[in-house]
Amino acid sequence: MKNLNKKLKLTGILLAGVVCVLATSAVFAGSNSLTKGKASRIVGVWDVTVTLFNCDTGVQGPSFPALHKYELGGTGQVEPAGSSPANPLHLMVWEYLGKGQYSATVKFFRYDETGVIGTTVISNAVWLSKDGNEYGGSGIAELYDLNGNKVGVAGCPAISGTRFTG
Repeated sequence: MKNLNKKLKLTGILLAGVVCVLATSAVFAGSNSLTKGKASRIVGVWDVTVTLFNCDTGVQGPSFPALHKYELGGTGQVEPAGSSPANPLHLMVWEYLGKGQYSATVKFFRYDETGVIGTTVISNAVWLSKDGNEYGGSGIAELYDLNGNKVGVAGCPAISGTRFTG
């Protein structure tokens, strides 16, 4: 009987410990800054116009439409109009910086007639309007070879967009 009581007490202590760990995990998971409050206001799909600029001269280049998708947890996608192997889907990570400001870094593969030749990484500073229905930003698009060495700058994009609501 003594052994049974010891086993029951030990089981109770272990069970209480598991409950404490699970409760603590739930509290921390629920407090993720990318899933609550102001940080997640950017989450959704955006109709965007991207305008390219020469980073050195500021001369404006072409503009084109795109769709930007911000997901909970700090990831997303960019779908430029006319996606193709020459202009593929872009993947994104984003971070809330506070006061309607975000950073968004986009990456995609670059191709030529021989296949994959490297990547483009676009680093953007992004702002969100107070009503959460407009956003904009600017950044720099840097070119990398297959070994991750920076080989140039493609341009400095400016973005402006409105929330897609269907």
